[in-house]
Amino acid sequence: MSNVTAADSATNPRTLVWLANLHAALGDNRRACHLLDRVTESQPENAYLTYRRAHVLAELGRPEEAVRALDDAVTQGFLSIQLAAAEKALALSVLVGRSDYRTVVRRLRHRVSTCATTYALDLPSAPVHQSPDLDGADT
Repeated sequence: MSNVTAADSATNPRTLVWLANLHAALGDNRRACHLLDRVTESQPENAYLTYRRAHVLAELGRPEEAVRALDDAVTQGFLSIQLAAAEKALALSVLVGRSDYRTVVRRLRHRVSTCATTYALDLPSAPVHQSPDLDGADT
């Protein structure tokens, strides 16, 4: 009988990072770290995967690394305030009270605002909505 698991045979980085997140949530830190390393090696500059890495690191109890990964994701082009706000109650919840997390959130908001201003003339007119709460200030 083979000991090969679905995680061992998975090659899609999105699948790997989700599996890493699940293993971290289940307390299998060794497997989570192994999968996280595979994702990091395969696509180190992918903003979405870097954002997902932040979740895994937060779940593993490594908040400083999680905030750095989130900051890296923003640097790499992650702009989904809505996704980050929706997932704030998940693994990222352990980061909400941290000042370095709030700094990254402000930077994310600024980048989104800058993009909206830069591309405003190219986009069809649409109502402007308030940015979702990410840093716990409204909760």
